[in-house]
Amino acid sequence: MERRQPFISRVRLRNYKSIGSCDVNLGPLTILIGPNGSGKGNFLDALAFLSRAVETTPNQAITERGGIEAVIRKVPPSADSFEIQVEVSLPQGEDWTRGTYGFKVKHNTRDGTFDVYDETCELATQPETLRFEVREGVAHDYLGKRLRPLLPKIEPNRLYLQSAAVITRDYGTLANSGSG
Repeated sequence: MERRQPFISRVRLRNYKSIGSCDVNLGPLTILIGPNGSGKGNFLDALAFLSRAVETTPNQAITERGGIEAVIRKVPPSADSFEIQVEVSLPQGEDWTRGTYGFKVKHNTRDGTFDVYDETCELATQPETLRFEVREGVAHDYLGKRLRPLLPKIEPNRLYLQSAAVITRDYGTLANSGSG
């Protein structure tokens, strides 16, 4: 019996290090080819950044890369934010389920820190689609209703995904976690 593994099927980046914008579809085997300095390493680092930010915190991932100024695109035109979004394919029985996850990080030039903006997550499971988006530290479900998780507001430099995983594990699906 073939063992099916989840995989990232698409990556979208904007203003991450030297990458102004890219949208790359990935298959089970994807080979990056290009001249030195074309962004291959930064593309792979964006995936490592995403993994590290979810595993620890965005602050930890940014600190490991030399600070927010080292992550946001500097070459003209310079940017004040960067975005990472991935689409994933997950085995669900005999079929595949698709999901998306991403966020935007904006440089706070007043104090040199950063804020996480527009974090979104959607998972098309059967029989329902689970979705949340975070705006200004407040999570909303797929209908735009405010979710009432254990954390009333997310700190501006944190990801909601980690809280959502705990809430879902402990209290059921996001759709059942209560809104109002």
